[in-house]
Amino acid sequence: MKRVQAPARGLVLLSRGHSGNAIRFLCPPTIPEAVFEAARQILEAALLAP
Repeated sequence: MKRVQAPARGLVLLSRGHSGNAIRFLCPPTIPEAVFEAARQILEAALLAP
């Protein structure tokens, strides 16, 4: 995944791990389902981007 894909689509990700190869997906427990689903779709699209 290119590192610019998710931020360019409006999603901020925190990379973690020794090599920065893990993604921490943080959201409040009160997040509306529609907002969570939109974020999940952005993440999926970024992961599938060439």
